Amino acid sequence: METLQDVHSWVRWLVLVAVAAAIVLALLRRSGVTTAGAAFPRVAVMVIDVQVLLGIVLWVFDEGWNESFFFKVIHPIFMLAAAAVAHAGVVMARRRPERADLTTVVGFTAALVLIVAAIPWDRL
Repeated sequence: METLQDVHSWVRWLVLVAVAAAIVLALLRRSGVTTAGAAFPRVAVMVIDVQVLLGIVLWVFDEGWNESFFFKVIHPIFMLAAAAVAHAGVVMARRRPERADLTTVVGFTAALVLIVAAIPWDRL
């Protein structure tokens, strides 16, 4: 389980980079600088989904409910909420293409705030 926890810890950086890149690309598309990267929010959501899956496996099989209150309650709830917000942002952007970039920026910024708030920064 220690190897899986190391993978989970390293994938956190991929999540942060993917979410930040989705926000930056949406801002660039919104300002008219580029038209590229419209599908990148879906890639970012996939990276988040992999991370959540790794976290659930760790929480269940590594007995995460016996950890501190942060790892028992706060971390899983915030991360699941961040995944839900990111998914909702992608779905809402797909439904309203004329406002897709703004919806992506708002949704992924909210997800990023939740993610950053729940990362155990003492375990870098």
